[in-house]
Amino acid sequence: MGLVVVLLAALSVVTARAEGRVDGAGMTIAAGAGSSFAILPDGSLWAWGANTAGELGDGTTATRPNPVRIMDDVTTISSGPRHTMAIRTDGSLWAWGSNSIGELGDGTITDRYSPVKIMEDVVAVSSGGFAFTMAIRSDGSLWAWGGNWFGQLGDGTVVDRHSPVKIMENVAAVSTNWAHTAAIRTDGSLYTWGTNEFGQLGDGTTRVRISPTRIMDNAVAVSLGFSHTMAIRSDGSLWAWGWNYNGELGDGTITVRHSPVRVMEDAVAVSSGSYHTMAIRADGSLWTWGDNVWGQLGDGTREDRHTPIRIMDNVMLPGGAPRRTTPVTATPTQSPVLVNGNAVAVQAYHISGNNFFRLRDIAYILNGTSAQVNVQWDAANNAILLTSGTPYNPVGGEMTGADTGPVTATPTRAAVLLDGEPVTLRAYHIGGNNFFMLRYLGAALGFHVDWDAAARTILINTD
Repeated sequence: MGLVVVLLAALSVVTARAEGRVDGAGMTIAAGAGSSFAILPDGSLWAWGANTAGELGDGTTATRPNPVRIMDDVTTISSGPRHTMAIRTDGSLWAWGSNSIGELGDGTITDRYSPVKIMEDVVAVSSGGFAFTMAIRSDGSLWAWGGNWFGQLGDGTVVDRHSPVKIMENVAAVSTNWAHTAAIRTDGSLYTWGTNEFGQLGDGTTRVRISPTRIMDNAVAVSLGFSHTMAIRSDGSLWAWGWNYNGELGDGTITVRHSPVRVMEDAVAVSSGSYHTMAIRADGSLWTWGDNVWGQLGDGTREDRHTPIRIMDNVMLPGGAPRRTTPVTATPTQSPVLVNGNAVAVQAYHISGNNFFRLRDIAYILNGTSAQVNVQWDAANNAILLTSGTPYNPVGGEMTGADTGPVTATPTRAAVLLDGEPVTLRAYHIGGNNFFMLRYLGAALGFHVDWDAAARTILINTD
């Protein structure tokens, strides 16, 4: 399958998933201002580094140059500059560290040197902003607490909150940075609020917003930099707005943008640093742009880049690659399909500007090629198992045409494992079959997908 590189992206990467959770749900590493955290496979949480406010959670304020064990049964970790949040396997949310303005959410402003329990039924948490925290509960409700001087909590006030307050319903993803917040609801609508001096909210103004303001629809991912914002829409387009002095928006200028501008296509993940940005495209290529004073773009220079530059290939698609959260309408793909130059009849659908092919058909097509893959269903674990290099065993009904009219497509909730490792491949369930986005599948399995615009034909090349 070639070299695989795992991208450990910045903490502000947040993507809406089919199950209504975010990348903050299941994040196993985190970095604060001077502290670091990691969750081991057994669920134990370890911490090291700076500990001036008890942010490590070991009961002291002593600096730890080596990892120390903090707690067990942890699934998710998120760290602000000097406070830390963790979700345990039972959905309980725990907090420790600095609490000067209520960022821990325990009803006090007392620093905590050991974990204290805050709330139940939490599926995601983001504490990347300065002294405030956002959390999503299992019912999709969004809660906020801590500093609120720019309205970054979104409760309609600028009053600090020492305990969680409910902000909105039906939330699939949330991202925080210095003093602004963004959330994606389950219908794909993107909302922002908080500070806006450089247009980082994307509402066309520089006005502070103390309540959620709707910015765009069909959003599947959002990531906040210090004063800029990046979002991916369901068609794979990447959009940017806000501060741009170092070219962190990637639009070829250093012009501050108060409204979203389109930057690139085929994006599946984005991560914003303070003043630089990284994105992964569907083919596994990694692109960077913006501030480069420390060489953080990885292009071998220290020159700022105002447009995306390609850094490496074969980057693993992250676990949070964008998926829609609600059923959609799928229409049969009308374009002819050629596989290695030969016409084939496959069952495929067009959804939100992309083609989704039945997985069994693709496996059948790949048989006998270098990209062949077997497909199995693991009912016990609700998982689709893909084994590369192994012939597919047809079960009947492969390579038949699609329905003639629109159908309802539901996001596939099954896990997907390629050679035993989890991968994210955008997929929908239609009529008892799983249909995968063709470009993503090609990037993962090693076959090429092209579009012949003149002939309006989909080209698949397995050579």
